[in-house]
Amino acid sequence: MQFIQNIMSKDITIVTGQFPARSETFVTQHIMGLARLGWNVNVIASRIGESIETFELDSIDALGVKRHYIEFISGSFFQKLFKLFLVLIKEPKLLNFIYKDRVWSRFEILWSAQVSELINAINPQITHIHYGSKAAPLSLFKINSKIFVTWHGYDANIKPKVYGEDMYYPLFKRGLIHTVGSNFMMNRLQELGCLKKDLRKVPMGVDIDLFQYVDRSMRNNKTLKIISTGRLDEMKGHKYLIDALSILKARDILVNLKIIGDGPLYLSLKNQIKEKNLSANINLLGSQNSKVIIQELAASDLFVLAGVIADSGRVETQGVAIIEAQASGLPVIVTDVGGVSESLLPSKTGQLVPSRDARAIADAITKYINHKDLLINHGRAGNNYVKKYFSIQKMLKTFEEMYFDK
Repeated sequence: MQFIQNIMSKDITIVTGQFPARSETFVTQHIMGLARLGWNVNVIASRIGESIETFELDSIDALGVKRHYIEFISGSFFQKLFKLFLVLIKEPKLLNFIYKDRVWSRFEILWSAQVSELINAINPQITHIHYGSKAAPLSLFKINSKIFVTWHGYDANIKPKVYGEDMYYPLFKRGLIHTVGSNFMMNRLQELGCLKKDLRKVPMGVDIDLFQYVDRSMRNNKTLKIISTGRLDEMKGHKYLIDALSILKARDILVNLKIIGDGPLYLSLKNQIKEKNLSANINLLGSQNSKVIIQELAASDLFVLAGVIADSGRVETQGVAIIEAQASGLPVIVTDVGGVSESLLPSKTGQLVPSRDARAIADAITKYINHKDLLINHGRAGNNYVKKYFSIQKMLKTFEEMYFDK
């Protein structure tokens, strides 16, 4: 990879997987934020994420962001084989990776070849790649721009368990700048072989103009309204939150819970809710756009995320949803896994409880029910905390400083 040392213009190409994607608001915020700051932004992705609505695409396009899609796998078997053949003619050294090193599939390399070719055709001053698992196969190709890589968790915590802890050594040898959102991820990348001098901590920020503070001090709800957002998979630990509500019901404490998100555990969670006789208290709202999420956060009194370390190794590395909730003035109850503890001030903006402990979650909820003043104070403190440390403006300023650093 080659670098341009003297950056004169604000041209950037951002590479990611799906764009926009409902579960990756941090990538969308990065892209749209730079466009608002006057950057000429090109985005290269594999496809549009599921359930994305037209107005969401329109809001991105209205900022002048140019979207390019290269399908990860396209065409018939013979068409894909022919494309692979053309790539090998241009880059014969890739034979070593395609037939000897199976960390990256033939079609991941094919996709990366097409992406690198498009990047060089666009000729940006900066290329910013989201996910190390996208950057690593791309590093096999010559890219004529200054390159940054942002890691989010899956790339560092899942793939190395399958392909080996040394799988990213060739990428780390390139001397690129790698950014992470938490100290937890900084430590993890050093374990994988990244040099400390190449690491920068840049927490993912949220737009505080969108996730605005809501004063709940005058509310007199008889029933506490709880919200949880996140994909319905093992890592989010929704089953333990449902168990916590069952414990509260046994204590004759009833609350209302809305869970926003979709995923493989939808039917399992729906059955659990029915078995616990909690259908009147828990609503699974499915995947929702940002407008609905903001409205539901504003209407709620408390945010809970009962995350766990999944059997696959997946874990929250920062927890943007936790930050969005605090920006909205919600106190948060979260479990102590991964980098989550770095996204709140325990006992000041919320409560940190043990993972996979439904009773601890129930006790934390009960504490807020019994002490409304604590609920309000933690909510106010959370909003101030996010404004100081996790605003999108702070994140973008840090990125810009890195981009222009010679």
